[in-house]
Amino acid sequence: GARSSKVLILNEDPWADYEKGIEIFPKRHIFLARHRENKEELVHVQRLEEGVETRPLLTTIIRLSHRSFLRLLRCYQYEGLAFLVWEPVELSLSQIVGSKYSIREAELVSIVWPVSTDLRAI
Repeated sequence: GARSSKVLILNEDPWADYEKGIEIFPKRHIFLARHRENKEELVHVQRLEEGVETRPLLTTIIRLSHRSFLRLLRCYQYEGLAFLVWEPVELSLSQIVGSKYSIREAELVSIVWPVSTDLRAI
């Protein structure tokens, strides 16, 4: 079933809200990013190719949303480009540590704790 019927579209620079980290999938222009205020919020920001019609794409993403797929959190439109903000896929600890972010112990615990909880449940 669908998880979300709306996607917030913002006409502003996504990098004002997020710190750009390492490029996870270079061919798809997908970056690991961290929210500037909520440092524990790690997301993936995907820059769309120029000329991509955003509205039909968002309509399709919303129509096909399912708990098995990544959830689209919001869309930014800035200087003729569109950026999709997705919930993050699983990352290795080395990818997070290897990113340009300075990760404090409390933030690292918030990332690792859910995984350790899941492992204990097995």
